[in-house]
Amino acid sequence: MNHVVILAGVCTLIGTSTNLIVNSLLTSTVPDSGLGLFDLAWVGLPITLIGIVYVLLFSRRLLPERQGPVAQLQNAREYSVEARVLPGGALVGRTIGEVGLRSMKFAYVLDIARGDRLLTVVGPDEVLEAEDRVTFVGVVDAMKELRRIPGLSVADDQRFQLNLRHSQRCLVEVVLSARAPMIGRTMREAVFRSAYHAAVISISRDGARLPGKLGDVRLRPGDTLLAETDHGFVRRNRYNRDFLLVSSLQDSTPPDFRRAPLAFLILLGLMAASTLEILSLFEASFVAAALMIATGCVTLGVARRGIEYPELITNNAAGVLMFPIAMAVAQNAGASYLPYVVAIMIGASCGFITPIGYQTNLMVYGPGGYRFGDFVRFGTPLSLLVGAAAVLIVPRVWPF
Repeated sequence: MNHVVILAGVCTLIGTSTNLIVNSLLTSTVPDSGLGLFDLAWVGLPITLIGIVYVLLFSRRLLPERQGPVAQLQNAREYSVEARVLPGGALVGRTIGEVGLRSMKFAYVLDIARGDRLLTVVGPDEVLEAEDRVTFVGVVDAMKELRRIPGLSVADDQRFQLNLRHSQRCLVEVVLSARAPMIGRTMREAVFRSAYHAAVISISRDGARLPGKLGDVRLRPGDTLLAETDHGFVRRNRYNRDFLLVSSLQDSTPPDFRRAPLAFLILLGLMAASTLEILSLFEASFVAAALMIATGCVTLGVARRGIEYPELITNNAAGVLMFPIAMAVAQNAGASYLPYVVAIMIGASCGFITPIGYQTNLMVYGPGGYRFGDFVRFGTPLSLLVGAAAVLIVPRVWPF
């Protein structure tokens, strides 16, 4: 799906950020020379069809069965245990940190149910009260560890596998971006729970769930975190630049689609204005963005967070670096620059071989449970096919 989406994006000028960047460089270098909205469809549609056929024929042969974080967690022998704070016991009136519940070897505190309230952000200074029902997450040995704590009652029949369904809970999956402040830090140092009001249950990296205590894991870009939180987490962090992907796995609040028809009409207006040359693509995009904000389809805060300030990164940087070289080659050869520019757009947009070749590659890397070698194995033949097709098609549409 990811690779087909990338190929389909090459069919229009606004389909990928790389196309827009290279086209803007072209118009700034040679005025009135930009490509039309659907000009790239001449090469985009054929390579998309090639990609679809390739995916259908070889995805099952070249890609092994991988497990996402939820399946990894379910297959791992990790359990949740509910324990009760005994009235008059040694824990009543003392904090989580004082009684050592934050420094256990085989388990950690997930949340505390206190009457009708559910405390999902449990810090070391949280004071325990009588009849608190504390949920712990850990391996089987956690049962022995919990039984050694005086004032804590643990039932003998609590051998159930992790089950977090609750009216006040939901599971979310987040993929860390390279700019996240917790990169390079351990989970304990990152204070993820207090920073984002979510308790991390499992971490997936390179297609496998990381064993051991979560607090000691040093985080990397592309790590997928499975966390328990409240229903507003997705809404609060959907556009947070610390995460490449934020998705709810169960019991999430559904998105608000009330203004979707209006947003769709604005998009159609943008395409019509650009295609009929009423406005340039830049002007039409600017007007459409203003209308999205004015009509409430997008809030000003969301629009501001959506601006890509460090724009020249990864595949976009490759397009920017190759553009002046291609223009110089075309000039020295006395040939048209258009086939070179289109080839740069196709080559820079179709990055299939590594997880960092395109932004969406990294988005599916963790949730799909993939490994680096999976991208190399599956993406290399597709890149060769797309490259060969582009070399054959581009000169026939845009002659030298």
